[in-house]
Amino acid sequence: MSRLFEPMQMGSLSLANRVVMAPMTRSRADAGALPNAMMVEYYRQRAGAGLIVTEGTAPSPNGIGYCRTPGIYNDAQVAAWRRVTDAVHAEGGRIVTQLMHCGRIGATHNRPAGAQAVAPSAVRAGGKIYTDAAGMQEHDVPRALETSEIPEVIEEYRCAAANAIAAGFDGVEFHCTSGYLPMQFLAGNTNLRTDAYGGSAEHRARFVIEAMEAIAGQIGAGRVGMRICPGNPFNDVRDANPAETYEALLKGLGHLGLAYLHVVRSPLGYFDAFAFARANFVGPLILNDGFDGDSARRMAMSEARCAVSFGRHFIGNPDLVTRLRDRLPLAGFDTKTLYTPGIAGYSDYPAAALPKVARRQVRFDDIDAMKSLISESFCGWSNEVLVDQELVNRFADLSGDDYWIHTDPERAAKQSPFKTTIAHGALVQILQSRFQMPMEFEVIGFNNMLNYGSDRLRFPSPVTVGGRIRARARVKAVEKVKSGTQLILEINIHVVGNDRPAVINDLVILYM
Repeated sequence: MSRLFEPMQMGSLSLANRVVMAPMTRSRADAGALPNAMMVEYYRQRAGAGLIVTEGTAPSPNGIGYCRTPGIYNDAQVAAWRRVTDAVHAEGGRIVTQLMHCGRIGATHNRPAGAQAVAPSAVRAGGKIYTDAAGMQEHDVPRALETSEIPEVIEEYRCAAANAIAAGFDGVEFHCTSGYLPMQFLAGNTNLRTDAYGGSAEHRARFVIEAMEAIAGQIGAGRVGMRICPGNPFNDVRDANPAETYEALLKGLGHLGLAYLHVVRSPLGYFDAFAFARANFVGPLILNDGFDGDSARRMAMSEARCAVSFGRHFIGNPDLVTRLRDRLPLAGFDTKTLYTPGIAGYSDYPAAALPKVARRQVRFDDIDAMKSLISESFCGWSNEVLVDQELVNRFADLSGDDYWIHTDPERAAKQSPFKTTIAHGALVQILQSRFQMPMEFEVIGFNNMLNYGSDRLRFPSPVTVGGRIRARARVKAVEKVKSGTQLILEINIHVVGNDRPAVINDLVILYM
């Protein structure tokens, strides 16, 4: 299995795989910068990602620049985000929110009442921005922050990080690119200050470093990541020497021990942002470069500390991890609905359909036909089944004290291979109720069916709540017995994201 689908630890964040959903503005929030039901469904559908990074989320009213974008600066927003994180966690996913302060980017029509554009210097951004109220508008002229106000903005970030944890997020990502407030402090054309926050690269990096220190001090550096794209000119920013700027930034952050650095490939042909990050940051890396499945596999294999993020592929492929792993075709998406209100082009993209298999009907008492089902080949993999509390309760009832699922990750980590077991009766219940295996036959004509195992099923490694399993099977043997026809089904169960061997054991089905 490719390393891309293996688990990874990023600080305090435990990822089931190395496929990360990149942050994408989708402009679906309700009035009041509130997440809503369609956002709950959108993120839930994509919980198969090893990590979801949400769309940019404002740490304060002044941080909003675009229409219909969410915030995380009041109790109502925290409660609304809690519904999103609960849905993602129920599917076994991990999710962090991206803290995005737009600074000078935005127009009055998009900002909450009383909010204003603030920036390191009173330099208006070139270009225009869309507003629901008045169409395309020029960006507001920002008010330059007084030196005494900068700690207040940093405090907004700290409070937003605390709110994120209260909302159930696993951590936060600090948005430090795309021409927003942190990058406005870093770039020479937007930061004309002459105080301790302007001038040299070290001074221009000071705001970001102090904000990151405040966030890490609030929630722990192991829950904090940062996204950068050196040389990115988006939103009218220019940096004459990105190597100098970002070397000062990463050096200033080195003492924190961040969970990860999220790096977008630089648009500057002469500047290799990935190589720069590897040389200047010692922790885990998330790399973003418009990858497809094959290039992502190669990148993940290049270095053990690397994960890969996908943006646009996650729009039309909510089950992107499954499609990449099984090499299924990727769906496109409608560019016209990227930022429009409503579920169209947002939460209505379907998952890939399981392969359609024409089922051959075989009578249980036709022994020759039943024996023709014997095969050396397994059927295709089933759908993935989430290991949730319902399954834990079911196995507790069926297996007594011999649990195969652990609610305590520490206990699971200590469990030795081939020690966890499950009664076959519990396995049969899964097969009947949750696994959808594309078997090519259907046994008919019987009045009763019994299931039992030749012995207890042993897993090569523990399965924890929130994990995912899938299965496939083949007919191993068929024989006529006194009470009917006995079929032996060899079951292969795989713990998704685990490169250790899958479980293989026999299930006996007696048709009478």
